[in-house]
Amino acid sequence: MFHAMRSMMLGRQGIAADVVQIKVPTLFVVARDDAMGWQVADVQVIASTMADAKVEAVTGTGHVSPLLLDTVGIEKAVREFWLATQ
Repeated sequence: MFHAMRSMMLGRQGIAADVVQIKVPTLFVVARDDAMGWQVADVQVIASTMADAKVEAVTGTGHVSPLLLDTVGIEKAVREFWLATQ
């Protein structure tokens, strides 16, 4: 977490140029109701540039509340993603 926060504070340009290099199955779980962070549409654009990426929108905002509000949705998304990559 320290490195992620430090990177953000140093004015990192974003991940768009880097994610195209990711060749493994990738799941983005994004908070549907987050007005401050990544919007679902933004994540879908990033995912569309990757070889094998999926976006799942879950209830909540920010980084923590979906873990508390939509445990079933997150568990389902991760389980289905995991099974599809087997």
